[in-house]
Amino acid sequence: ELLRQALHSVYLQDYTNLEAIVVNDGGQSIASQMADFKDKLPIKLLELNPGQGRSSAANIGIDLAQGELLGFLDDDDLLYPRHLAALAVLISPDCPIAYADALKAVRNDKQKLLDFFLDYAAEPDLNKMLEQNYIPIQCLLFSKHCLADIRFDSTLNVLEDWDLLIRLMRQYKFRHLAEITSEY
Repeated sequence: ELLRQALHSVYLQDYTNLEAIVVNDGGQSIASQMADFKDKLPIKLLELNPGQGRSSAANIGIDLAQGELLGFLDDDDLLYPRHLAALAVLISPDCPIAYADALKAVRNDKQKLLDFFLDYAAEPDLNKMLEQNYIPIQCLLFSKHCLADIRFDSTLNVLEDWDLLIRLMRQYKFRHLAEITSEY
């Protein structure tokens, strides 16, 4: 159900020139769930069996993507309708990475929403990034060329996004949109 909700949030994007790459990293088959979106979204599904880990799965998704811009979305996160459109206009050759703010959704063990709060809203700052990961991965939009040489470290199965952002922030300029465009 979380995957359906996440994909529905992609379907609702104001930005229309998009594709969804779904990489199932060793879980049970989700092919039947993708059928619900057959006429709504161009989806490429890759089911890895056995799983190769979060970092390798993300790198495979990068390799499969055809577009010039790339974003990531875990199945338990959501994008608001203007997320991609709002970030796409901020991407430029001198600033190839943009991100917006996110609400943190607090849910119980049955996924019932208990509360929301703004936990992720800060300007780009490498020193702050070295202390804590303050940008959830779904908040970001990347020019694909940034991810040609700097990839997820396949030896990491946790904090792989934080590691990636530190390495990217050392090389590229990030632009921040002070607007809530997603839920973590």
